[in-house]
Amino acid sequence: ELGRLARLAIACADAGASTAAASAVNSLAARLGTWLGRDDVVGVDATWGGAAARSGYPLKSTRGATGDPFADFGNALFSDHHFQFGYYAYAAATVAARHPDGPALLEAWRPRLDALVFDYASYEASSYPMSRHKDWYDGHSWATGLVAYETGKSQESSSEAAHGYLGA
Repeated sequence: ELGRLARLAIACADAGASTAAASAVNSLAARLGTWLGRDDVVGVDATWGGAAARSGYPLKSTRGATGDPFADFGNALFSDHHFQFGYYAYAAATVAARHPDGPALLEAWRPRLDALVFDYASYEASSYPMSRHKDWYDGHSWATGLVAYETGKSQESSSEAAHGYLGA
């Protein structure tokens, strides 16, 4: 939803529909701010490093846990992070560029956004694996995280991957 709303804000602005663009970017900022302000959605994975959706954590281990490691498309198993977290990065970049208070909002959100973006697009040695999803040899990202499928790794959506890196 955030990715679509960000794209709508940009399309409206490009079409000269400034009232609609302002409405879309204001709604986007409010929704993104609400999500980024929650402390029960994403946690830090102590084993592999980086961010992971708490929905996939064992039951009663933390707020928001479902006990299903495949919840949120296997996010707790590091599947699809460049897709899922990329939408938040793209939405934040749109707010930063189009909202009157965008730069200030981006700075307020920076700790949570950095955790999401560095999880899939870290460019230096840190507490996050460098380029966790990007395979520089094959020239694309892998979507399947820690899960091994019979058919091997996959990159099921190159457009979502590109979108995630654009947001970063």
